[in-house]
Order: sequence, then C-alpha cells, then structure tokens
Amino acid sequence: MKLALLFSAILGGVIANNFEGKYVVPESEADIHIQANIIGGSPSSKLYYPYITQLYQYDEERKKYYFTCTASLINEQYVVTAAHCVHDEEDNEIPGKTIFLNIGQDKLAVNSDIKNFYKVTEVILNDYTDLIKNDIALLKLDRKVPASVATPAKVYPYKVNSNTPLEVAGFGVTNYFAKFVSSTLQKTRVSASTGLKCRMFNPFWFNNSGSSICSINESENDACQGDSGGPLVAKLNGKRTLVGITSWGMNVNLSKLNQCGNNTVSFYTRSAYYVKWMASKIGVDYTDMIEIYKK
Repeated sequence: MKLALLFSAILGGVIANNFEGKYVVPESEADIHIQANIIGGSPSSKLYYPYITQLYQYDEERKKYYFTCTASLINEQYVVTAAHCVHDEEDNEIPGKTIFLNIGQDKLAVNSDIKNFYKVTEVILNDYTDLIKNDIALLKLDRKVPASVATPAKVYPYKVNSNTPLEVAGFGVTNYFAKFVSSTLQKTRVSASTGLKCRMFNPFWFNNSGSSICSINESENDACQGDSGGPLVAKLNGKRTLVGITSWGMNVNLSKLNQCGNNTVSFYTRSAYYVKWMASKIGVDYTDMIEIYKK
C-alpha cells in the first residue's frame, strides 16, 4: 500500500473527483462565506509574498473552479508547489489542462478574476511516488508573468536549525475540522525541529539538511488544508526567501483525529535540495535562483 494512501487525509491533498467542502470561485466577494485565519496565524499581503499563487482545479462536469492548494512563482514562467497537489486521492496525476493559477493575489479569486488565470502547459515531477519522497512539482505556464503582477521567489540556500526564524503562508483552514479555507492570505511562525519524533514519522528524514524539513508543533501555529504547496520562508536581505514547500503532517498521538495544529509533526519539502533540479528543468543556472547573503 502506498504511503500516499496512508496519508491521503493529511494536510490538504487535492482530491480530484471529490470537491465537497472545497472553495469554489464565487460570483463576487459578497458571496464569500469562509473562515479568516490559518492556524494560529494572522493576515498577510502580497507585498510580503509577491510570488504567492493559488492553485485551482476546473471541474468540467460542474463548470466550476475549485481552490485546492497554495503555490509560489519561482520563475517568470514556472510555479512550484507540492507534487501531491497535482495528484488525486488515488495518486493519479491530474491533467495539466484542468489546473489553473491565480498569481500574485492575496485574496482568493472571484468570478471576475478567472479571465486572469494562468493555464498550465506542462507538469514536471521528480520521481514522485508518495507524500514523503520528492513532494515537489513544477508547473509551466502558458505565458510569462510580468513583474507588475508578481515577482519570483528566490531559494534560501543555507541550512536551517531551531533558531532560524521561519514563517509559513497560505490560504488554509483555521483548524483541522474547519469546513472552509481562508479568503485572504495568512502567515504564521513555525520552528524547525530535530529528534526522535521527526524520524519516527518519516523514515526518509535524517536531518533538516536533506530533502525535507521537520517541524514539531507544540502550539496552534501550523499549516493545514489549503496551505499545501505553499511557501515556508526565512528572511534574507530583507526578502522572504523560499526555504520549503508545505508537504504533509500528522498528529504525534495516532489516536487523535487532527492532523495539523497542536501536538503535530509537519514536513516541508526543502527547496535548496531541489534547486539544481528545478534550474535544469527551467533551463537556467541554479545560482540565478538562490539568494546569497549580503553584508
């Protein structure tokens, strides 16, 4: 049994054929009736996250766009998100033609925004098999994103530890049992962790210098459904640079139902580990994608 099936309910995976409870693009802002905050978070802005991206899946039968994940513009014509965001609950890849992106906006889309959506011409994976390995995807856009709309994120190339100030952003729910996601971009602080719990829940995790970063949440601050694929960041040279991509999490007490929030362990795909892979697929030098510390 694939681990992806074991964790299919964890941290906001896309369910391609089941849109119940998903945010659907409304006619106007007046029709939005959804929660206000990421877990333990506060409102943020595209000024702080100029690369923030919303991922929508189009349901041809219902003729509606459903918000499913958060993502980040990583190049003027590429977006990076979690690989599980472009797979259904049975781990089948979702056709790129059904994926649409709302880029550089800190409020979820309404009907009038659809005309500005970007189409996906190619979905690029890195030997993705399940949530805990290679949970990263590049989405090639049908056109370049002008600087007036959004600015690509730079990758944070350095190691992180428990003292590294980290922040996660997205449009996710306020708590694991909430029915709706946030209508506006939210952010919250998290900390990198080490130790037995990280290794216990992810046998491929050895430390935070590998392919993923572990965070043990002893407070309510966390990412949750809808935040998947979104940015984990650290400030560098005054910018919020991309440390990781929200991947998955679970309660350290297996008898508990909540998979995000208090007493949970979360994992983020480490962007620096994959930066050379991303650069090779985009066709640029990886040094153009990273942010170097300036004294």
